[in-house]
Amino acid sequence: MSTKEEVKAELERRQFGYFLNQIPCEHKCEEIESRCKPEPDILFRKSIAFELTEICPPEVAHLNSILPKVGGVKLVYPANTAAERISEKLTIPYVSSFPLELLCFRTSRTLWHDEVVLSELRTALASHAKIQFQRIWYCGEKVEIIYNPSNLPLL
Repeated sequence: MSTKEEVKAELERRQFGYFLNQIPCEHKCEEIESRCKPEPDILFRKSIAFELTEICPPEVAHLNSILPKVGGVKLVYPANTAAERISEKLTIPYVSSFPLELLCFRTSRTLWHDEVVLSELRTALASHAKIQFQRIWYCGEKVEIIYNPSNLPLL
């Protein structure tokens, strides 16, 4: 793994740990394992694979990562891109021998409230006939399962 990939993996493990604490789900750090493409981002308890996506335009995430280094100001007002982010994830063929779930998360880099993001995510999901994920989660100010056709219980 390159340094950039290691930093990304560490951020994903932290975000996933935050998500687990919000459910709540008792867990140990060693139960959260980073994976490399084409596998999903996280393998949890060696039994469920999770792909993570931040509801934030990639350009904004990139700006936020470089501006502090060059003394810039972080003042960016992007459009709500929740539908674009989830649609992108729904079209990627992931390789995993484990059940696959998607975690969409919102951080302080996203200016939109949960209700706006959730509405856009649900609208985008409705336009997709085939979904490879057994569940799709949203983690912002609150945690919500936004897709769970089999009515699986919490983790």
